[in-house]
Amino acid sequence: MDRDEFDLHHFLRTERGDERLPAQAPDSPKEKILAEKNKNGKVAEESSSLSPYKTDLEYLDDQFHWIATRIEAWRVESRVRETGSKALRQLLGELEEQEEESPADRRMRRAVLKRLGERERALRARCEGRLNRTRSTGSWLPRLERIAAARHLDAFEKTVLLTLTGGIVSPDIRKAVHGSCFEVGQLLEILCSNLQERIQGRRHFYRNGTLVREGMISLTESLTDLTRYDVEIDRCMMDFIVGLDTELSELIDGSHLYYPKVGPDLVVLPEEQKKLILDTVSRFDTFRKARRRLGFDDLIPHGKSMVMLFYGPSGTGKTMMANAVANRMKKKVLLVNFPSLGRRADDMFKYLFREARVHDAILFFDECESIFGSRALGNAEIGLLLTEIERHDGLVVLATNRPFDLDEAMHRRITLAAEFRQPDPHFRELIWRGHLPEAVDLAPDVDLKALAVKYELSGGFIKNAVLCALSAAVARDGEGVQIGQGDLEQGARNQLRSRLRMVDFDRRVVPSGGLDCLVLPQDLRRSLAEVVHLEKARSVLLGPWGFDEQSASGQGTAALFHGPPGTGKTLAAEAIGYEIGRPLKIINSAELLSRYVGDSAKNIETVFQEARNNDSILVFDEADGLFGARTTLHSATDRYANVDVGLLLHHLERHPGVVILTTNLVDQIDRAFFRRMKFVLAFPVPDRDLREALWQRLLPSKAPLAQDVDLKALAEGFEFTGGNIKNVIFKAAARAALRPEDVRRITMQDLLVAAQEERGDRTARRIGFQPRISAGVPLGVSPKQGVDGRVRVA
Repeated sequence: MDRDEFDLHHFLRTERGDERLPAQAPDSPKEKILAEKNKNGKVAEESSSLSPYKTDLEYLDDQFHWIATRIEAWRVESRVRETGSKALRQLLGELEEQEEESPADRRMRRAVLKRLGERERALRARCEGRLNRTRSTGSWLPRLERIAAARHLDAFEKTVLLTLTGGIVSPDIRKAVHGSCFEVGQLLEILCSNLQERIQGRRHFYRNGTLVREGMISLTESLTDLTRYDVEIDRCMMDFIVGLDTELSELIDGSHLYYPKVGPDLVVLPEEQKKLILDTVSRFDTFRKARRRLGFDDLIPHGKSMVMLFYGPSGTGKTMMANAVANRMKKKVLLVNFPSLGRRADDMFKYLFREARVHDAILFFDECESIFGSRALGNAEIGLLLTEIERHDGLVVLATNRPFDLDEAMHRRITLAAEFRQPDPHFRELIWRGHLPEAVDLAPDVDLKALAVKYELSGGFIKNAVLCALSAAVARDGEGVQIGQGDLEQGARNQLRSRLRMVDFDRRVVPSGGLDCLVLPQDLRRSLAEVVHLEKARSVLLGPWGFDEQSASGQGTAALFHGPPGTGKTLAAEAIGYEIGRPLKIINSAELLSRYVGDSAKNIETVFQEARNNDSILVFDEADGLFGARTTLHSATDRYANVDVGLLLHHLERHPGVVILTTNLVDQIDRAFFRRMKFVLAFPVPDRDLREALWQRLLPSKAPLAQDVDLKALAEGFEFTGGNIKNVIFKAAARAALRPEDVRRITMQDLLVAAQEERGDRTARRIGFQPRISAGVPLGVSPKQGVDGRVRVA
């Protein structure tokens, strides 16, 4: 809107009746009091003729013009108050000294101050009138007005933000104040009309004042009174007021503000769980209004926010659900994902929560255990964070796969904790379908149900598997791409291997093959397949079918593998891990035992907790040393040993994962453990056919073999277990690898010598054939060996 030009120099000459004074240049720094840009129209407009604001810049232009006028009025009033009308005469070039103020001088001073005051009030009325029209004509409001409404800022606080913003971006205000810096005292004098207002205004600059507490402004402290403190507006706050959206990542690494596009319909979760989450957040605004209306805000001033905890393994939909919640509520997401804030923790926490309020965003802490971790783990920042959560009145979502690492004080501030479990085959099939667009050409052999049953992958890994399949299909077919079952299978296998290697922890074993790689009796293979099927079905049993509601114990899978050394017990545990997509944590039972009272119990607690945190299969090797039978009490040592056994029984019943015990001495296992075992499987010494299959399986296809190697004869002649056969092959290969290149291959002689060493029998024993080994011939080379590498058998 156009404004008239107020020329104070002309006004003074008119009031003095001295038109003979020459006109002064309006921008002379010595003579100018109020310099305004030429604008047409009247300031004092009728309210009916005022138009509503349409942009933030239009709103700010009016506000800055009013504030610049108020600053000029304050400067004139301050100078007149100090020197009387002498200041005005100096502006007119009357530099001569005058002892007294004349009646004309007093009249001029009153008129100038009156005119400046009227003009400032007219500009303020104009701003208020246009703002009222804006409120009455639609839902849009300038950004600063939205902040003021959301954070309950009063008129003084709002004007402070406008003045500090104008000091940076408005030439009018910069010229009026001769710079961009303000002190607390300056702001109080400019914006307050009397002593009472200035005294009341001081509280807005205290640490618990809204502007300071939420980081909208900062004070540079000095050793003098508060009025001498410099005041600055936060950079991001200023950018927001003037209509710019500063990327949070420019100010804080690991943070991002965005509008989510994922709706709740795209999230694959049990319908009951999804409904609980969405119903909880949909009633949040009603909940806040009820708190205020019923007086709870006065009775319980803190804890107005709603804090939701999403916990579960990686890739189970926690982040996707947080985005879906924001999408349903039509809010932005302020994502925070960083390990630590260091020395600036106080300022950064304050800044993050303020930005969430300013943008009316959901504050989402992903992988929150890094900054919400327990004080017992050395987290010194948790106190600051809890304070900000207590002050916050919005929605906060935390996501973690390590809920037990969170500080205890954090748990009592959580409104709703939702567990995100590994999807069962039904949900995995839905996730596979959801990640394959309709435009994709799928081969006739694609069977998503089979993929869902075979590969126990969460949603994040299924997404990656689909992209891997697309990449493979594009490399093969070019633009006319068709995705087949083999592409999807290969993508799933790649993701399964990646998942197994993702988590690193002490004693980790990454399985490399499944049940197909095992050479075992058929009935034992079927029993191991049942272990896998039970674990894959557990998400269905403990979820939709409600078995978890019956009892908190017995929800895991415990199995005992017993048999002679080398019969494949540990390898079978690895195969189970591969099939269900989890790494192994192998514990030598003897290492948990301690001669110090109580240490064994601590070790046991730690092992089970780590397995739970890492979602790993816990394997106790040589379990008879730890799970042995309890004894009659003869000493304190016996008492504590029995306590350890009781603790193991407790954890076996309560552990939610897979626990496998392996032993060669099953008779020494305490009988109470057998009741906790869902599977007790015996691993026998392999028969001849299995031994031959083991020889074939354990000899790598890339290893060069001589033509005389007879695996069937080896299987008949040596009653070895798989572990023995593996040792024999490795020793024989080591001998062959050091020979000249033309004879570098594994021969029957190499295998026979290594087998005899493994058996411990250094003398030749007739097993249907007898190799002749002559003295002076290099080890592994037969004197009768021909060019083809065959050994002549007697």
